[in-house]
Amino acid sequence: MNITKLEYILHYRAQGLIPIPLHDIHSGVCSCKDGAKCDSGGKHPRVNRQTAIDATEKEWKGWLKWWPHMNVGILTGSDTGVFVVDEDPRHGGDQSLAELIKKNGPLPKTVSASTGGGGKHYLFLIPGGMSISNSASELAPGIDIRGDGGLVVVQPSVTQGAYKWN
Repeated sequence: MNITKLEYILHYRAQGLIPIPLHDIHSGVCSCKDGAKCDSGGKHPRVNRQTAIDATEKEWKGWLKWWPHMNVGILTGSDTGVFVVDEDPRHGGDQSLAELIKKNGPLPKTVSASTGGGGKHYLFLIPGGMSISNSASELAPGIDIRGDGGLVVVQPSVTQGAYKWN
């Protein structure tokens, strides 16, 4: 079954998630103005956060016509109700997560996704009234948190590799 980008986007919205259009990678080069010099290739927004939050299905259809190869992200933070634990094995995240689980017990049941770089995203709801900040390897090496003002890349996007829900 071949699912279209629009079907993914509408599914995310139906789940209460807020998708955002991202730049894409073509021949190893980001579609943004920085091109080959971009240090976040295919992982940063084409529109601002509020525009994505307010976007209608009609706007998404227009964006898909303008940017048919766009990657797709999900916004994180207290304004969207979700945060993500991002495990990056290239920076020791798999070992760090194993140590954290050994010390604190297993992660709560949740959905997870394989990332384009070989890591994992674990998606969690933010308890009401809480604020969770973004961080990079502050919790442990190779463990990033995507919270307020953040985003994560999701399926059907491709950066170094494909993103896929587990």
